[in-house]
Amino acid sequence: MRRTLLVGALLIGISSMSSAAEVHIDEHTLCPVALRAIDESDLPAIKDFLRFVQGVFDELNAGRRDQEETAPTAKLTGTSTEVLVTLGFCRQHPRSTIYQETADAYRAMRSLRTPLSTGGAEAPTQKQQGNEGTSRFRQ
Repeated sequence: MRRTLLVGALLIGISSMSSAAEVHIDEHTLCPVALRAIDESDLPAIKDFLRFVQGVFDELNAGRRDQEETAPTAKLTGTSTEVLVTLGFCRQHPRSTIYQETADAYRAMRSLRTPLSTGGAEAPTQKQQGNEGTSRFRQ
């Protein structure tokens, strides 16, 4: 009986170790999975995370092909700004999914690359130009 219990505990331990090593990231995976992989330098999990982030960026880019807005198109690495922004968003929102934070990072990076002239910004009006440099406290 004792031996069976020991074998059962050993099998449970081995199966939990192998499932921890085989991290598969999808649209429902929470941010702590990616953060743990980065913190523990788990290379297979980091590669899976990078593949997932690249896939999300590619998917969102495909939806923007017909629009004029520019979008990030480079191949992502562990030191890419897009990946670091995604990890930063995940650290800020640990209860969110990696997909959601990657999509937010994509939108943030796209907005940084969009020229200001396409954002509907107009030239300042005469009144706005006249007030530049005038302190509101000297009125």
